[in-house]
Amino acid sequence: METDTVLVCLISSSFRDSPLHRFSLPADEATGLRQASQVMVDKIFAAKREKCGKVIGRLDQATMVALGPLLTFVVGLRDELG
Repeated sequence: METDTVLVCLISSSFRDSPLHRFSLPADEATGLRQASQVMVDKIFAAKREKCGKVIGRLDQATMVALGPLLTFVVGLRDELG
C-alpha cells in the first residue's frame, strides 16, 4: 500500500565526522550522486510523494542494512548501537 507521503533523509556533500548522524555514500551510477556525500540520518522529514522528483539512484541492500541501526537509534527505537 502506497501512502501520499514518504520519509526523507537529507543528503549533503559537506562531510562531518559524526558517525551516529552521518553515513557516507559514494558518487557513482548506482547512487546517482555526482559527489561523494553523506546521508544526514538525524534530518528526517515527511514529504508529499507528489512533490518528489524522479529517482536519481538507489542504495544497495548492504547499504540499507548498514543504515538501519543508525535510523533506529536516531528516532529513539534503540538506546544504543550494536
